[in-house]
Amino acid sequence: MAQQVASVWRDFDIENRVARKEIGKRRADLCFGCQNQKSGRIVADAELDWAAKHSFRFDTAEFAFSNLSSARQLRARQRKRNFVANLVIGRATNDLAFRSAAIIDFADRQAIRVRMARRSGDLRNDHVIDLCAARFDVLGFDAGAGQQFRDLFRIFWKIDNVKVGPSPQWLRGKIESVGIRSINNIVDISNFVMLELGQPTHAFDADRLRGGINVRLGREGEKFLALDGKTYSLTPDSCVVADQERAVGIGGVMGGEETGVTDSTKNILLEAAYFLPASIRRTARELNLPSDASYRFERGVDPEMVLRASQRATELIREIAGGTPGKEINVAGKLPANPPDVSLSCEKCNRVIGITLKPKTVDEILGGFGLRKMSAAKTAKWKIPSYRRDLQRDVDLIEEVVRAYGADKIPGTDRSRFTPASIADHAHDLESAWRERLAAVGLDEVRTSKLLPRERFAFSESAIELRNPLSEDHVALRPSILAGLLGVLDRNIRAGAERVAIFEIGRTFIPPSGKEERHVGILLWGNVASAPNWRSPKSRGLDLFDLKGALECVAPNLSFRQGKFPDLALPVDVFSSDRMIGFGGQLLAAKSTAPSAVFVAEVHADLLLTRNELATKFRDIEKFPAVTRDIAMIVPEETSHQKILRAIEEPREPLLEHVELFDLFSGGEIEAGRKSLAYRLTYRDRSRTLRSEEVNAAHAKIRERLRRDLGAELRE
Repeated sequence: MAQQVASVWRDFDIENRVARKEIGKRRADLCFGCQNQKSGRIVADAELDWAAKHSFRFDTAEFAFSNLSSARQLRARQRKRNFVANLVIGRATNDLAFRSAAIIDFADRQAIRVRMARRSGDLRNDHVIDLCAARFDVLGFDAGAGQQFRDLFRIFWKIDNVKVGPSPQWLRGKIESVGIRSINNIVDISNFVMLELGQPTHAFDADRLRGGINVRLGREGEKFLALDGKTYSLTPDSCVVADQERAVGIGGVMGGEETGVTDSTKNILLEAAYFLPASIRRTARELNLPSDASYRFERGVDPEMVLRASQRATELIREIAGGTPGKEINVAGKLPANPPDVSLSCEKCNRVIGITLKPKTVDEILGGFGLRKMSAAKTAKWKIPSYRRDLQRDVDLIEEVVRAYGADKIPGTDRSRFTPASIADHAHDLESAWRERLAAVGLDEVRTSKLLPRERFAFSESAIELRNPLSEDHVALRPSILAGLLGVLDRNIRAGAERVAIFEIGRTFIPPSGKEERHVGILLWGNVASAPNWRSPKSRGLDLFDLKGALECVAPNLSFRQGKFPDLALPVDVFSSDRMIGFGGQLLAAKSTAPSAVFVAEVHADLLLTRNELATKFRDIEKFPAVTRDIAMIVPEETSHQKILRAIEEPREPLLEHVELFDLFSGGEIEAGRKSLAYRLTYRDRSRTLRSEEVNAAHAKIRERLRRDLGAELRE
């Protein structure tokens, strides 16, 4: 059986307007070729030339194949309407046969352009409006706005004597099948062209415009009533379409209610435009006004589609709503320059991919994406189509080759490579170790938002606020992790939790510079165990010592000194090697909804990630035994452990290896205002076994120093 080719025809109101034989003379450029007698595949632009030389059969809104068994079978299949295909490159055309014509939204489906004709709306017949035959008139801009709109291109085309009314069934069915509500024939045509070509258009009621159309920047305090019925405050950065008195549209986002098309509209002004994606994205975010048009402009539309969309929309309006297109087209701005050519050698392509592809294969793949080879040299230049401005370097072209060829077809390698560990690798490993340790002592890891409401700037006087926040709950970048942890605590308490022990490792943003720092935040509330059990019939509450223990999971050699934080009771500064790395303490009752004490701490993780602390250190197993001695003393209650530890360790005793507090007692036989502490001291010499006389002498010096410097009452 000979090869057959079929194409999609977007059906007009054929029952009333277009004769069946006239449809046979028309075809869209969105064509599909059939291979073999069973199924076909999506074909390329280049293959359309071949297809044009072969016989075609067309039918309204259907894939028509020459091997249909009967007219009755065709009519039965024609009744299957409102099918919108998510076309996949290489998909068999038989899978799509006998279904309603696919509406393909090109705006966000770059891959669908592989091996597919772009000119889906170019109807080659006598009824198509020829833009080149019309007279062009250049519009002006507001003074000072031209630089803002240097990459803006707009077409305004007036169409008189239109008849606004309900859309025909085929048009209404197509746009409703993709979730867009049918309004009237003019608006529906605009939406249909947007879906079909990926180029938004907009129709103004020309009789409601007051004077000529102008493109300018918004004015401070200017109000705008949009088509959604809401009033928006424009900014000096907003791109505005305006007449001589007021704004009638927000460029690339939404038109105005006052100039919208209604049932009484007689004359319309059709607009099609190209905008810089960044400009539309900023305007839509500033006004919190997303739309179908801004969705496409933000992602970039094809500049060459502006003229084609005007042509397509005007033809549909003339056929469905009547009307007479004007002979003058108003143009503002200019189209952006075409993307520069990109050079690529097949040798580099193979070297980067890791396999050998024939130059013909590479050429076919890139040609299928719409690229055109400009030379046959070893390093060829490729002309980039207007709709692929993301292709800027040779590696971008190589990426397209891999995408179409298939990454799964590229074999792996058994060769292993050694890469020296970097600071980032060490930091990742250290953070993983912190997570394991904190989880091992009973804490749960949480992930909270980096954006906070304005009232939750915990432990910081200010925060970096967003210029255009998405909501009132996300107005600023967090200066501290604890703000998010407190939110988790509140939610868990409302849910009936009896214990919350959580931590988070993440980025904070320090005002006013916005410097990013990695912090570790810890929050403890409730009892050590969630409920009493047979091992712990009386579960105690979490306290400051539990917080200290959790911090020592992050860094074992921490020291603590009294600090000053207005939001904390019992505030402490956390030090590592005499360098302050964070703070902690008990949260003031007014700062939380918890019924009992809440303990929080936050440390600067980056300060712990020095090269010395990241390096793995090894030490020989001790060959000689250690000797231990205990010291018990009674000191005033205000004497801190840190002060006693400093008196023991300074000046440095060469034989002293380790000091540990193992007992703390007050009350009972100890008089009021005093407390009893007991320390265990470990002595060792790494080169020999110590004698008792040496240990006793060193121990006696320490006891005397405690008695002299602290006034400690030593107990035997």
